[in-house]
Amino acid sequence: NTTVLFYLTNVVNTLLYDPSNAVLTIIDTTTAPGQLALTAATYVVGEGDTNAYLTVSRNNGHAGIVSVNYGTTPGTAVNGLNYSTSTGTLTFGDGVTNKIITVPLVDNGVVQGPVNFSIALSAPAGGATLVSPTNAVVTILDNDAGISFATATNTLPENSGVVNINVLRLYNTNVVSTVAYTTVDGTAHHGVNFAATVGVSYTRGYNLPLVSNINLINPTGVLADGRPIYNTAINAGTRVDPRYNAIFETQSLGESNYTAMTLQLAHRFSHGIQWDLAYTLAKSEDTAPITGTLSVQGDAGREDPGSLERDRGPNVLDQRHTFVASIVAQPSVNVTNGVMSALLNNNQFGLAVLFASGIPVNVRSNRELNNDAIASDRPLGVDRNSLRLPARYNVDARYSRQVPIGRRATAEVIAEVKNLFNTEQWSGVTSTVMTDAGGSPTTPIPATGDGFAPSGGYEQRQFQLGFKVRF
Repeated sequence: NTTVLFYLTNVVNTLLYDPSNAVLTIIDTTTAPGQLALTAATYVVGEGDTNAYLTVSRNNGHAGIVSVNYGTTPGTAVNGLNYSTSTGTLTFGDGVTNKIITVPLVDNGVVQGPVNFSIALSAPAGGATLVSPTNAVVTILDNDAGISFATATNTLPENSGVVNINVLRLYNTNVVSTVAYTTVDGTAHHGVNFAATVGVSYTRGYNLPLVSNINLINPTGVLADGRPIYNTAINAGTRVDPRYNAIFETQSLGESNYTAMTLQLAHRFSHGIQWDLAYTLAKSEDTAPITGTLSVQGDAGREDPGSLERDRGPNVLDQRHTFVASIVAQPSVNVTNGVMSALLNNNQFGLAVLFASGIPVNVRSNRELNNDAIASDRPLGVDRNSLRLPARYNVDARYSRQVPIGRRATAEVIAEVKNLFNTEQWSGVTSTVMTDAGGSPTTPIPATGDGFAPSGGYEQRQFQLGFKVRF
């Protein structure tokens, strides 16, 4: 090693205090054995990882052969349950500056939450010395999803009407998890005829398929919102393979998430009636505009070959509010007149009700704005699936009556009416708007989906009559 001396002298309008001289030592890294240390004081790994890898670096010299011992110490992590104890010696050859410590991890399938162990360096040899950090804490993140009640004991007044018992989802939440639940009588007794349920769903999707034109290169410009514009000429400067204008590839790039809550109230058949009511509040979003080639309910396709985030928006089937109900009634009337008794009994009435918000509408330009051969460009400032069809209201009705025929046969007449009130129900619109070459609309864009011309709808009122004989 060599040194350089520094001195402070000739002060003006001030005083000189100690230290007024300093020494700089220049370490000879070509002949020095070096200093050993871990590259970090904390590490974070996943339970599902096979091993934890910790790097030991050799600095300020790399001459000769040096070594250092290492060993693990349990913290909240348990040897054999979360990881396997690892001890040993790392040997650095002449000129070697990095070595890896490998600690095996155990994927135990037990819900624990984060746990940790520590590792320490010791006993350097060959002339090397230790510098901080020589100790590190390794945290193992749990990959097991757990579900539990928030509290084991819950108390509320009897006039509360509804009881909410909180259920917690623990640790790994990047998977779809379900749990069944039930009530069992204690000193309290459940209602005889009614049942209420609450359900929550969360689904996250990865690697969803979509179609991309992979033959485009060298955009010639951009639209006002940043979308690249490609050349319509086909040559080696504009296409990856100039033999073709477009090469479409199905790629697994899209992501999605779906969150829903369902409230259900049911009344089992009692006193001649049963019914079931359910309301769902849901939201679905994705970056996967899947075309009709890959999906029954196809979307328009990608708008920007260079950015999926530009296509982030509601799923093509995103329905925020849905209410469904079914009601079945079979009244029983006690009358002394035999004819009236026969007429008033053995009748069954049913209703099926659907009230739902409209599905999304994707507004598209009548032009191919960026020349990517996908023809799914939206006007400037318009997000994907930004409008919605009108809400749907539908009621179906059913009537049936059984008539005994002799002692072993029964005839049944069935009458059904679809769309009882003949409401108008939209299933699609023609949502193309006129734009200029830069994507700016030349006519106002409707504020709602019903501002476009309808392209399809659900059935109008229909009546059907049937007969059945059982024997």
